[in-house]
Amino acid sequence: MWKADTLVDHIKFDHGYTAKSPAIVNLSSTAANASSNGNGPSESAGNDLPSVMTCANYLKLPPYSTKEIMSNKLLYAINEGQGSFDLS
Repeated sequence: MWKADTLVDHIKFDHGYTAKSPAIVNLSSTAANASSNGNGPSESAGNDLPSVMTCANYLKLPPYSTKEIMSNKLLYAINEGQGSFDLS
């Protein structure tokens, strides 16, 4: 598994985000605590999902109100997006 501080050390911040931004703290904590057992989030994954621009190594992360919502949406996007390649 990953350590939160190791993840943050490898992120290039932009658009006003820093290592101490709540979204980044929640993201690194969620990624560090993610289970590899494949369990997805509950059905209440909500509205906007995170997305990525893989060609630019860019994560588009909406400003979720809680760590739990972020975790659910990240896991939902990861699990449901496997095998999908969509242009946005």
